[in-house]
Amino acid sequence: MASKRFVLPLCIALSLSACQSTKEAIAKEQTQPIWTTQQPTSEYLTYGVGSASHIANRTEAQLAAQESARLAIAKQLNVEIEGITQVTQSQSNGDFSYQVDEVLYSQVPSIKLQGVKIEEEFYSRQNNTAYALASFNKVESRMHTELDIRQLDEDIVKANISGLTNSEKLKDAMAIKRLIAKRRKANDYHRQLGGGSIATPQSVKDKDKILNDFLQSLTFSISSKLWGLENIRNQLAESLTKQGLTVVGDSQVADFQIDFSVDFQDVKRNNTYYVFANSSLILLENSKEKAHVSTQIKAASSFENMAKANAEEKSAKMLSKKLTMLIIDSKI
Repeated sequence: MASKRFVLPLCIALSLSACQSTKEAIAKEQTQPIWTTQQPTSEYLTYGVGSASHIANRTEAQLAAQESARLAIAKQLNVEIEGITQVTQSQSNGDFSYQVDEVLYSQVPSIKLQGVKIEEEFYSRQNNTAYALASFNKVESRMHTELDIRQLDEDIVKANISGLTNSEKLKDAMAIKRLIAKRRKANDYHRQLGGGSIATPQSVKDKDKILNDFLQSLTFSISSKLWGLENIRNQLAESLTKQGLTVVGDSQVADFQIDFSVDFQDVKRNNTYYVFANSSLILLENSKEKAHVSTQIKAASSFENMAKANAEEKSAKMLSKKLTMLIIDSKI
């Protein structure tokens, strides 16, 4: 009988101990780390906190939180990079070489983040939310970026314009300009990572000047086999000049010749004049076709003359823009 009195208190004690351990385990599991609400900071690392809520599968929730953390880091870097490039792009000198630099820079793919690590994870059963803390080593990435820039400098200096015709030389020049655009974007990225701007070697500056001088030396003449298109010819010359190209008169010998044509169709409906224009442009070098662009536009106005003028202006702008992009993209 005495043994039963000892057994009962022992069972109660074990039961209380088990309950206490369970409560402590639950409390420990539900203790939310401070990084889930306060993102850590570091001189060398960039942190990103991600979360994913109300996903039934816990594994999928954790994966979603990890991706969210990576995106948080990428967003921080992209925002700061945009802030840097906006300042650079505002410094226009208005020539074709600047136009080339800006277009090629915009075409360089964004630098992909490599080396992002998931430092910690936490899952809150109470909130049904997964959290992930990711880090990105700026110092290590900065070192790799600097090596890439040095290699680009070597490639730029080694590259040369070796084409025989102006169109071939133009392709060579654009290829080197693309390397310079890559260097510029990598340098912006290196600066964003806290490494400062890596000075451009004088040899690279000299090569860039050679390219710019060549681009600015190219000349274009404009003509049309059709009569009565003098007004749109002037519009086209003005639009190409705004793009940075050098347009010369018909009496001068040009590196490239532009032959264009426009077909207008007029329609009047409900006291409104509509003009439909089908226009095309052929770029020639030594009487050989190098590129062909076309465009269709519509213009409208209450006045017939204004509708025609709007159609001419729109056609000229569209043709000049398409031609400029073909030249920059080395598709001539």
